[in-house]
Amino acid sequence: MDGRYWPAYGRLAERKAHCIGEGKAWPLGMTESAPFSKIAMVEGAPDFLAVFHFLLTECKEKTVAPVGILGAANHKLAPEALAQFAGKEVWLYPHADDAGQKAARAWAVLLRDARAARVTAFDLSGLVFVDGTVGKDLGDVCRINADTFERERKFWEVLP
Repeated sequence: MDGRYWPAYGRLAERKAHCIGEGKAWPLGMTESAPFSKIAMVEGAPDFLAVFHFLLTECKEKTVAPVGILGAANHKLAPEALAQFAGKEVWLYPHADDAGQKAARAWAVLLRDARAARVTAFDLSGLVFVDGTVGKDLGDVCRINADTFERERKFWEVLP
């Protein structure tokens, strides 16, 4: 979650992420989400880790499954993974930037075509940190200032 690249290792160069098998087309946590009717689908590995904070804080670890897409540029998902969204309520947590919004629209179409019961995108705009800088992702919700928390009631409960 420190935003640094993974160091080079053996034949692998320094990198942002490394995946095997289906790679980025297979969402993190997809297999584990099978018994859940609600899915919190996040963009990026740091947000995938951050969603666990909200699952525990909001006591929803038994009702909501975390699923992570490794980057906004990933607009294609493995057909076998998409089939597992059928009949499920999916909440998207795209980054509050152009790439995140574009990805959310593409994912919503994929999920609709996969017969998800409902697809909703959570608006992560309006994040302001204690130092006045602006945030854009689910992990940033953990660092918002008190004024933002009071003003933006949507952050009082972020999971379905």
